[in-house]
Amino acid sequence: VLFRSLMRIAQRSGKKAMVLLTNMNEPLGRFVGNSLEVQECLDILNGAPSPIQGKGWNDTRELTLQISSRMLLLAELCKTVEEGYEMSDKILKSGLAKSKFDEICKAQGADLNIPLEKAETQSQVLAERDGFMNYKNCAAIGLSAIQIGAGRLKQTDKLELSAGIEVLREQRAPVKKGDLLFTLHHSKSRDPSAALAELSTAFEVSSQPPERSPLILKVIHEQ
Repeated sequence: VLFRSLMRIAQRSGKKAMVLLTNMNEPLGRFVGNSLEVQECLDILNGAPSPIQGKGWNDTRELTLQISSRMLLLAELCKTVEEGYEMSDKILKSGLAKSKFDEICKAQGADLNIPLEKAETQSQVLAERDGFMNYKNCAAIGLSAIQIGAGRLKQTDKLELSAGIEVLREQRAPVKKGDLLFTLHHSKSRDPSAALAELSTAFEVSSQPPERSPLILKVIHEQ
């Protein structure tokens, strides 16, 4: 198993290690894609409220704080996970995290005044029936994003930074026929048909609310 190999590498290098097994059965956050995900992270760093309508990014923020709290614990900068979480939350809310992000970007020659790229057009996926959102195969969301240029299958594939998918419903969320479930952001030159077909295999609208896994399934400490 990959995480055990990574823990062994850390231990043999004299480093402390901890593994968080997280929920991969539904999308994390609201966006999939380069510019879209970066903008989501910037919004979190800037303290913007999570969107009220549809799926937000509170799960991304929460998982980040949970990871950060344990990193602080491993670094012996706090005594408990709870204390580390409080420290991390305070740093995020104060703007210090965003300041450090800006500093890192500038050190690598980035111009933060250049706006992120935005897609030329959008395609939408609507619910075809009433029911509850049920993700069956989240890998299909990533494959769908590749079909519109948000990722590569091979090195020579052209990457479109503005392309991606906006996720509007979380697992178990009630939906009505005609509700917007996904928005594909892509260039006008891209035919979204293959992406839409792939995306349709990622979910179903079920008649009963499905089970929902916790954000963190298990935390594994050093052995």
